[in-house]
Amino acid sequence: MRGVKQLRTASSELRAIFDSGITAAHIAEPLASFGCEETLETVRAFLRERDFDIIGVRSDGHVCGFAARESLTKGVLGDHVVEFGEGQVVASSDSVPVTLQALREKEPVFVESLGQVGGIVTRGDLQKVPVRLWLFGLVSLLEMQMLRVIRVAIPEQDWDLTETRRKDAEDLLEHRRQRNEHTDLADCLQFCDKRDIILRAGLLPEGSGFDSKSDTERFFRRLEELRNNLAHAQDIVTGCWPELGRVAQRAEQLLKALEQC
Repeated sequence: MRGVKQLRTASSELRAIFDSGITAAHIAEPLASFGCEETLETVRAFLRERDFDIIGVRSDGHVCGFAARESLTKGVLGDHVVEFGEGQVVASSDSVPVTLQALREKEPVFVESLGQVGGIVTRGDLQKVPVRLWLFGLVSLLEMQMLRVIRVAIPEQDWDLTETRRKDAEDLLEHRRQRNEHTDLADCLQFCDKRDIILRAGLLPEGSGFDSKSDTERFFRRLEELRNNLAHAQDIVTGCWPELGRVAQRAEQLLKALEQC
């Protein structure tokens, strides 16, 4: 069992690396800002030229809030300032999960560094490579843990797979052996196979956070869709928000629960 214990530890360590190595600073765009007394004509021209919807508002040299382009109708910029809401500002060192959670609660999210707000994150920024890397890493780590649990808990002959799915795995195993790859049938299971084996065997641990069988199946279906979209460089935000944030949060919760098994 030494190998599976090492895999559990490695997964936890890798997750820590992802969480600390990809932060809000890697996702954010610089937040342009103007002083409170700036004329709206100047600000609107700036926003129009750069196709921005949000502008930071400075008071005494510090960004104290923001204004939306559609609100800039009369007066000066300071007349339209919106103060940052609770939880709407994250630190530049905050992890992707923290940033995603903030974005689910209120968009846009602003990023603070050295006591100054200087960045902005919107859902469009979730298409960036750092976020996609973090999400793919999360799904990959979860898949590793699913495989570990299968190896520990269910003998190969007891896998509850359809004849077609088992044959696909066996064909892949034969192909890999012909190439002199050292592997076994478990390594030839696809994501959907691991999901089905675990769900049919009732192997999800306590603390996974699922309310019902249909809830569980829906989560895994969404997770597989996300995995495929990431693998094929497809859009992961349009039509998928805020579901993307919920799937990522639940995947993290499940990964932590599996690591404790």
